[in-house]
Amino acid sequence: PLPPLPRSPQDFTGKITATILSIYDLPSPAEPCVIMEIGSGERFSSESSVGPTDRRRTTASADAMERSDFRFTNSSVVTNNPDSYSYVKPRSASNQLQLSAPRLSDIYGENVTFRVLSGSTSGEMRFSASLPVSSLAVGGEGRDLILTLYGGDVDAVGAGRLQPTLRLHVRLDGPLRPEVSAIVDAGRAWFTAVDRIASFFEPSFAGLPSAGDVARSKFFLLPAVPVAVFAAALAPAAAGAMVVGLPFFLPLLVFSLAAALGGGTLFAGVAASTAGGRKAVGAAWKAVGAALCPAFSTFVATGIGQRAVYNTGPRVSPLDFADLLLPCDMLGKLVTSLVVDLIGSSSYLIPLVGEAFDLAWAPMSMTLVASMYDAKFPRAKYLAFAEEIMPFTDLIPTASACWIREFGPELLNAGVRKLEEMQVVPVRGNADQ
Repeated sequence: PLPPLPRSPQDFTGKITATILSIYDLPSPAEPCVIMEIGSGERFSSESSVGPTDRRRTTASADAMERSDFRFTNSSVVTNNPDSYSYVKPRSASNQLQLSAPRLSDIYGENVTFRVLSGSTSGEMRFSASLPVSSLAVGGEGRDLILTLYGGDVDAVGAGRLQPTLRLHVRLDGPLRPEVSAIVDAGRAWFTAVDRIASFFEPSFAGLPSAGDVARSKFFLLPAVPVAVFAAALAPAAAGAMVVGLPFFLPLLVFSLAAALGGGTLFAGVAASTAGGRKAVGAAWKAVGAALCPAFSTFVATGIGQRAVYNTGPRVSPLDFADLLLPCDMLGKLVTSLVVDLIGSSSYLIPLVGEAFDLAWAPMSMTLVASMYDAKFPRAKYLAFAEEIMPFTDLIPTASACWIREFGPELLNAGVRKLEEMQVVPVRGNADQ
């Protein structure tokens, strides 16, 4: 099933939910209070606090000081400050903190800070720990973190001694990008329409024989025999005509294959969209998804994947995807450059039609060359685009030439040094001979 989308305007915000689990090694036995803040300055002043604890333990540490451990309870109610960047929302668990913003991009580039306030004999002690919001994956299960708390009374903590730690679970939530949300909504609408049409026509087709029954019957055997004989007789002549007139029939053949492929894809898509088709696809996906799901999850967890799926900032460009996927090492760049030039030159296999293919391949080749060589050769991408878009210039290996320009001198110098290291050792004969 597809993941549910938020519907109310209030839910289209970026939210950070932190579940405070415990605090260890505080140098004060007083009940601590945890405050979560996002950002600094006038733009973000939202905060939410949590406390008290339900269990406390005081021990003597290795530095001969009393340390207190606290575990937080889940019985009271916590609310957010009613300012412009957070809304009041009662919580049933007092160890949960939640802050929100009108847009996920407002807080994605900020830091979230956890401040621990603890009383002592000399006054209130303040500790803090921060982490970037962008280090949290949007929409995931969250992260279990152990943060080291800094600050407080240096004399009480002890310089260079054991620091207090905060254990918590942090989750970041936010809306999908509008285009991704539109695709999900379109998929739901499509499946709903297919189910309604299938349920409408299902009684009409209930009495018809199945494909297996038709295959096992001999109803079509009588007309099929002469058709098969006629096709077998004309097969050699048709094959000869295709070989002789291949240059003339090739565009028609390509168009026919494209039409057949498009029609088959449409039919397979409609069949897979029905309830029975979705069950069959789901059964097959269990085997394929075992290999693809980890790769997709890894991609979504990256910065590029977060920007592509969620509204965390500027949209991802094709160059960003190329930078993420293409190799950076010498051998990887060589293989990729050869493949790019091979695809560009393959347009000569189909005259005239291949030049039309260059219209689509030219911007792709430009993006790939820019991703691999833009740092050293900023103008190479324009040469790759011009070479693909202009007629009869596809034989120029632009990507491979960039690879030679980047790594050729290094390989040549390495070869020269290797030759210089090689020495001819003369073999001296026996002096007595």
